[in-house]
Amino acid sequence: MIQIDMPMPTNCIDCPACNEYLMCAIHVNGREWGENDVREFGQCRPDWCPLKEQEAVEPRCINGKRNHFIKCGNCNYDLLTGYRFCPRCGRAVRWE
Repeated sequence: MIQIDMPMPTNCIDCPACNEYLMCAIHVNGREWGENDVREFGQCRPDWCPLKEQEAVEPRCINGKRNHFIKCGNCNYDLLTGYRFCPRCGRAVRWE
């Protein structure tokens, strides 16, 4: 999985994976580049779109005897304060 920090496009035309020929550049459904025509998706995203919006997770603070540890709320990986994404699972981290 690749985590990309960008706003979720509302349609194929606004997506950076759509090229000037209105073809999806992402290999989807066993099709290669140029085989997924997206002309009809100028107002919406198709069901087969591989982009999935991820909800941000809240970090968890674990108090130890000597140190306090901050963990990812999704995979429990150690985080440093200010990480925007977990280095292991790629989920966005919501610091509030």
